[in-house]
Order: sequence, then structure tokens, then C-alpha cells
Amino acid sequence: MALENTVTSLLFFVLIIIISSLPLYFSVKLLGGKTTLLKTFLVMVLIAIVSAVVKTAFSSYSTYIVWIFLIWIFHEIFRLKIIKAIILWILWIVFILIFNFIFSLAGFSTLFIFS
Repeated sequence: MALENTVTSLLFFVLIIIISSLPLYFSVKLLGGKTTLLKTFLVMVLIAIVSAVVKTAFSSYSTYIVWIFLIWIFHEIFRLKIIKAIILWILWIVFILIFNFIFSLAGFSTLFIFS
């Protein structure tokens, strides 16, 4: 029974990462960055791990540290200039809001991607 819960939780985590990878993938492609779906998925896994570690280590300023780290990741991995990486970060958030709106129209509750 406990193994089933663990597998279900892991599958749900992977599904959320895949769904949240799509807005990032579309944003990178829109800005002319170099990416694939697999690369974007791996970046999202990296972002999830780094966010968890930073929020555990630096509770008071963790959000700002993660924002800066995200922009640096976008700059390095997708080979974008810093300004484009900042625009990518903003565009990614806009796409997430649009995806959440579409999912809510389809009857799903909010995916809580920002939490």
C-alpha cells in the first residue's frame, strides 16, 4: 500500500513537471532560444530541486534568490542574453497563467504551479 502511494506521488510529480514544462518550452521557442522538450523538462526538474534546496536553506529571501537563479539558468542553458532571459521569465509566468485559465475552463482546479 505504501509503495503504491509513493509511485502515485512520483507519477503526479512527473506529470506536473511535464505540464509546467510546456509554457517554458513555448516561451523559449518564441524568444528564439535553443531547446527541446526533453531539455526543457530537465530544466524544470533542476528548477524544482534548486527551489526546494534554496527555500530550505534561505527561508527569508528564498524567492528573490530563486528568481535570480532562474534567470541565470535561462541565460546559460537556453543561450539567451540576460535581457531575453528576464523576458523569458516574465513570458513563462504569462503562459502559466494562460494554461491555468484554460485548465480551469476545462473543469480542472488550479494546478498550484507557483506554490
